[in-house]
Amino acid sequence: MQSDDSARSLLIRTTYRVHPEDADTFKDIAERMAKDARLREGNTFLLAAQDISNPGTFHLTEGWKSQRAIDEHLASEGFQGVLAEAQRLRIEYRSATVFEVVHSYELGLPA
Repeated sequence: MQSDDSARSLLIRTTYRVHPEDADTFKDIAERMAKDARLREGNTFLLAAQDISNPGTFHLTEGWKSQRAIDEHLASEGFQGVLAEAQRLRIEYRSATVFEVVHSYELGLPA
């Protein structure tokens, strides 16, 4: 197990549950937001996934190099635009958690 202190980053795990009739629209919004975020300086990745067991539930997992990068993304015109679109949908539940990652290591999986 090799530790890598240079991997320090912030991870955001967000879950949205939307009304089933709004799922396709939310999926489009999430895909556009993810595409925009991936182009931002300080973003290391952004994955948006629709839950296969509950199509009205979406999980977004994001990696950022700093809080400043997150703040700039949240304040951006692109994010504010998709946020305004999403707020017109019937969002039944949402939660977001930030994790500070201080160490990472490769997990030896069998071939």
